[in-house]
Amino acid sequence: KEPAFKAKEPIYSTGDDTPIPILSKRPVSFFRYFRQRFAQVTNPPIDSIRERNIMDLSMNLGKKVNFLKEEPYHAHRLKISSPILKEEDLLAIKSQDVFKVKEIKIYFKENESLKKGIDRLLNEVKQAVKENNEIIIISDRNLKEDELPIPTLLAVGAIYSKLKDLTSKFSLVVDTFEVKNTHEVACLISYGASAVCPHGLWAILDAWKSGKLKDLPHTNLDYNTLVSNVKKAL
Repeated sequence: KEPAFKAKEPIYSTGDDTPIPILSKRPVSFFRYFRQRFAQVTNPPIDSIRERNIMDLSMNLGKKVNFLKEEPYHAHRLKISSPILKEEDLLAIKSQDVFKVKEIKIYFKENESLKKGIDRLLNEVKQAVKENNEIIIISDRNLKEDELPIPTLLAVGAIYSKLKDLTSKFSLVVDTFEVKNTHEVACLISYGASAVCPHGLWAILDAWKSGKLKDLPHTNLDYNTLVSNVKKAL
């Protein structure tokens, strides 16, 4: 509620006494394995706000070139103001006609292994690079009934570890239902994603605004304001 109403992250305690994922008896998100146990640094994560004169959250999409040389082609990047994408932001990236964009579904089938699904994903990324796509979108949207989503962090990690010789040729955008909070966005970006569209989070806000989530309080804020507030909190 706090991100949607106040555009701020909820306040958490620095301690975490839940079992670590490897010892937990409950299924946990893949992102949970990468969550630190306590506050190990003292600087708060507000540098982009407090030091906006020298820092920002903008990202550049497209082929990465040798920045030790200064050439006109270096300016051939698609600049976005934030790595958090709304639905209309993702649509704008897909519909622009300057950079080639390829969308790839991340899934494995019920009757096959997760490894086979990852291998298929890596082959599709290789083919997309051969076809000179400079922006690759991996998505768990609109999967079929027999298709299971590959955890997005595993997909991004596989691409940047197994295809590291190719990753300078494209930027990776993640379109996912899985992401729900700042930690998960930060994990994806730290592993190589340039932008994230948490379409599941936007769908939750839409369901809330339309009254489908009875456990949440009524809000007079419109859907676009809720999305903008949550984006700002992230």
